[in-house]
Amino acid sequence: MLIFSVMTGCDQVNIYSLTEPTETMNFQNQKTLIPTAIDSPTVTVQWFPATATPRPLSTPTAFPTKDMKPDIGEVLLEDVFLNENFWQTFRSDQGNAVISNNELTLAIQFSAGSIASFLDYHPKADYYLSVDVTLPICSDSSDYYGVFFRYGDKDNYDRFLINCQGQTRVEQRYGGKMLPLADWSVNGQIRAGGPQKFTLGMRIKGETLRFFINDVFLYETKDTLLKSGAIGLLANSQGVSPISVSFSNFKIYDLR
Repeated sequence: MLIFSVMTGCDQVNIYSLTEPTETMNFQNQKTLIPTAIDSPTVTVQWFPATATPRPLSTPTAFPTKDMKPDIGEVLLEDVFLNENFWQTFRSDQGNAVISNNELTLAIQFSAGSIASFLDYHPKADYYLSVDVTLPICSDSSDYYGVFFRYGDKDNYDRFLINCQGQTRVEQRYGGKMLPLADWSVNGQIRAGGPQKFTLGMRIKGETLRFFINDVFLYETKDTLLKSGAIGLLANSQGVSPISVSFSNFKIYDLR
């Protein structure tokens, strides 16, 4: 079972890696088998190292209007957040990750820091991810939330971020160094602040990463370094204002 403990500073945690499932996962059916966990050594994890100062980037590739996800197949995993068996939940001075009313809510109250909840499931290398996002509170322009993917450890991961201005960004940390893949940009689908609700989509296939909001294609970028890894949901606050974000209707699809 993949378990992470998010605390201020560096802590000793046990990390478990998961073998890939061989059948469709439906978290509403509690009899569905969960992938077998394999113990990994205890390591010291600094969960959220500081992001490097942004540097100039090439403009993300733009495409004419067309179907940018024609190869979506069957549902591999579906979670409507009925229980706490598949995501890490906690309450702490740093923030809370709570499952209630078919939602996973991440909330930080007037403290600077980041929290995350990781899924106890290791997806295939190629997949399409869809999740509904509800944003009750998000006011400070420097606060953000989003999705970890291809997460290996604290020094190797990708993540898709949305800030409280409604801008999006894709970044990669590889070998301990931050490598922006697409810098902050407006998208025309998410407005600044809350409350609001939208659907986030990510098509992860080989080197190609495509991102969607409300089924509208945003842009495509490339990841030539990481191949696979865990999935997590995150929120970050600079401590000026509270932030609260809820996730629901989480699905992972196979790609044909």
